[in-house]
Amino acid sequence: MSLDEAALVVNIIERSWNELLFQPLSHAQIAPIGFLFLEKTIISVAGNAEVALRFFPFLMSLASLVLFWRVSRRYLSSPAMLAGLIVFAVGPTLIFYAAVTKQYSGDVAITLFLLLMTLRFLEGPTTRAKAAVLGASGGVALLVSYPAVLVAFGLGVLLLVRGRDAGTPVSQLVLVFSGWLLGAAIATWASLSTLSPATDEYMQSGWEQGWVSPPWKGIHEFFWIPSRLGTILTYSATGVHPPLRSLPKIVIVAVYSLLWPLGFVYLFRQDRRAAMVLAIPVIMAIAAVVVRLLPLASRVSLFLAPVLLIACCAGLDQIRAWVSPRARGVPFALATGCVVLAAVAGLARNPPPITQGGTRPVLEEIRAHWLPGDRLVVSRGKWTFRLVDYYGSLLGLEEWTPLDRLKGEYTSEEILRSYLERIDAYRGSPRVWFHLEGTTPCEDETILGYLNAIGLRLHSVEAHLEWGHRISGHLYDLSVPERLSSTTADSYPLPECGLLTEQP
Repeated sequence: MSLDEAALVVNIIERSWNELLFQPLSHAQIAPIGFLFLEKTIISVAGNAEVALRFFPFLMSLASLVLFWRVSRRYLSSPAMLAGLIVFAVGPTLIFYAAVTKQYSGDVAITLFLLLMTLRFLEGPTTRAKAAVLGASGGVALLVSYPAVLVAFGLGVLLLVRGRDAGTPVSQLVLVFSGWLLGAAIATWASLSTLSPATDEYMQSGWEQGWVSPPWKGIHEFFWIPSRLGTILTYSATGVHPPLRSLPKIVIVAVYSLLWPLGFVYLFRQDRRAAMVLAIPVIMAIAAVVVRLLPLASRVSLFLAPVLLIACCAGLDQIRAWVSPRARGVPFALATGCVVLAAVAGLARNPPPITQGGTRPVLEEIRAHWLPGDRLVVSRGKWTFRLVDYYGSLLGLEEWTPLDRLKGEYTSEEILRSYLERIDAYRGSPRVWFHLEGTTPCEDETILGYLNAIGLRLHSVEAHLEWGHRISGHLYDLSVPERLSSTTADSYPLPECGLLTEQP
């Protein structure tokens, strides 16, 4: 698990039903009330193992495959639909969030579900019973996804305006709209009542790159939204995201970014009403980012991935329509191959399972060498502690002591000396484990250097992640008199560190 995932999981596991659903979450976390309810229900039945916690996001990802097929076949030719389905099925980012205890795969599935329901109503009349079922199921679905509330609002307005033109009785439209409205009201109330000011401030700062600046600041601001949407589509389908430092990546982003606007133009020419249904999620996302309600940011905007991908494949159909029947196979095949191969290459380059963190393997190694009387000391802050909380409870390492960092205005020397002073509390202990995670290289050098000076290292284990993060565990004997007398926390020479910055 990543730090962010573990922070949410600890809330789900440790809190009572009332605390989880009706009080602000700790560790700067937010999640839809329906998602939290389902996660709590699943672990109450199946236990809090990782596979149980990720079961619902996985089911949502499987459902989205079927829903994508059902929606896309209403817009695309068979070859373009097949290309889109392949890209959707192998998209590295979509696969990644299918196995993460977060609500983002649910955002994708629920958005597709709402689109499918709307299309069915606009295609012709149905029965009151089906309208009631779809209204109720849609209302329940909105409890699982924040973006779906925005999408449902836009689609609901469209249904009321255009539903009568399609021959749908007002009573049926009211049944659907009422169910959606009730679900949206509950989801909104739960979100607002459980969002603490501190978490809201944290989220706003973390989403800073996802907010659009006012257009009057410069002409480049007008291109921010379309370029951002192209980036979101490319990231979802291929895993490629800025910065773009190679020609192949630039070409991939350019192809995807040019095809989806072309596809929307093509769809509006073919069927304006159906095209408007597909455009509603994009319109609502743009409106939300303008009023700073929801940013245009990678995982938060994952619900736009299937919509933009269908539009992208519609762009392939437009290219096919432009070319004469005799020669249309070649450019269509080239464009389709570029779109599909980019997604397949992204998956081949970074296939699952993708390691997010190394906390578990390090703690497993500690547990394998654990003896009665051993003690465990963990650095470095509350985010790291959440991972140790979760995996420690699974592995039988519930008892541990924090080696946390000084908070506030302190010099690097004061921070490093504080570590050494806290380590001195374990002098005389024959077996002490030190779990280091989230520490800077200089902090590692100081802590391990001091431990090597006053004790004997008996065992070590390290986990290195691709993005440079290192997690390690070290067993020390701090009971050797000769070593203990060699130095103290006050006299140990500190390395030249410069300014110690906070780590994620």
